Amino acid sequence: MASEMVMAYGDHGLEPTPATEVVEIAAIPAGAGNLVIPSTIRWLAQRGGHIPTRLLRVEKPNKRNRAKHVYVTFQCTPFPRYELESGPVYGDWSGCSVRIAADVNDPLFLGLTDRERARIASAVHATARADREER
Repeated sequence: MASEMVMAYGDHGLEPTPATEVVEIAAIPAGAGNLVIPSTIRWLAQRGGHIPTRLLRVEKPNKRNRAKHVYVTFQCTPFPRYELESGPVYGDWSGCSVRIAADVNDPLFLGLTDRERARIASAVHATARADREER
């Protein structure tokens, strides 16, 4: 019995495809301008790794790095960074921008200590305060 045909993007652009062969590719959650945020890292963690285990660095925005958000770098469970003929190459650190207080409370950071999460929160609040004073 024939399957329902739908229009979907394939090897040659938009083409008729059996509905049973169509898959929807999920969009990666990201901030404005494709900014990597905690929910981006959580999305990547679905494939394994990326779970923060120790905070390495908290960078506040400054004139030199021109960032508008706090950037955190953390040690994490291993994840495949890229693939070579000999096999995958794993990474054990990652990072993301923390824009607002809601990002500080993201479940991604539950593996960090209270003190490490407090460092992130302090930097985000200081950045927000400095931003308000600038205006």
